[in-house]
Amino acid sequence: MNYLTASLKLFGRCKVQRKLCNNTYLIRRSPEEIAVRLHSTDVITFHSDGQIDIATGGWDTVTTKDRINSYCAVRVWSEHGCMFASHNGQEIAFSGSARITSDGKLIGKDAAAKRKEIQEEINERNRPRNRARYWVNKARDGRPYKGTVESILQESNATVRLAKMRCYGIDRFFIEAKPKIIHEQAGYQLLELPIDAGLRKIRALKMACSTTGAVYINTVPEHLRDVPSALDWMFDTRDYLGSISQQT
Repeated sequence: MNYLTASLKLFGRCKVQRKLCNNTYLIRRSPEEIAVRLHSTDVITFHSDGQIDIATGGWDTVTTKDRINSYCAVRVWSEHGCMFASHNGQEIAFSGSARITSDGKLIGKDAAAKRKEIQEEINERNRPRNRARYWVNKARDGRPYKGTVESILQESNATVRLAKMRCYGIDRFFIEAKPKIIHEQAGYQLLELPIDAGLRKIRALKMACSTTGAVYINTVPEHLRDVPSALDWMFDTRDYLGSISQQT
């Protein structure tokens, strides 16, 4: 549709306004302008000199794009939340409005530059996620971490910090990080170590083999507050210490 074909639709009783489809009207704004209005927004404005303005009015919806595509020679679509338009082989990015000049030129921001800008934003947004994924995979594959306990504790990303701990070795990490002893009983120790600027903590049960002297560390849920509850959780039983004492 252009100004001429739009003007031909406005005649007789509908010389000022004609309904096109649901919530969409063709309206003569002045002798030189005819608009396609969706709700309260002129999504297309045809000018008598051949210029065409398209606008979303901030409503970048499927319906808005459909009306522009249906009643104008320009095609519009969205990519990653940004509006693009094409006409006669030209492509632009626009923020809510664009214009086709009388000689058919589509005016707006360079589409390639906008896509590059969008990709940079996506990469920046995904960088922490990709870094966390790298360390999680490294921990899963058992590759060692050559850093220090201090560098692990200073890591700002909680997922990366935990993955580094696993690469370093949970047992070794807890022994070298000098954790706080929450509770001690029957040779067992319930340890606590802050891992998130003092807000989040990780707890583990430390056990030493009386025969070999080997030390074992097993992480337990943060809500456990004493050795008996930690042992019961680990072995999925009740009164583990009591049953062991009876056996001995």
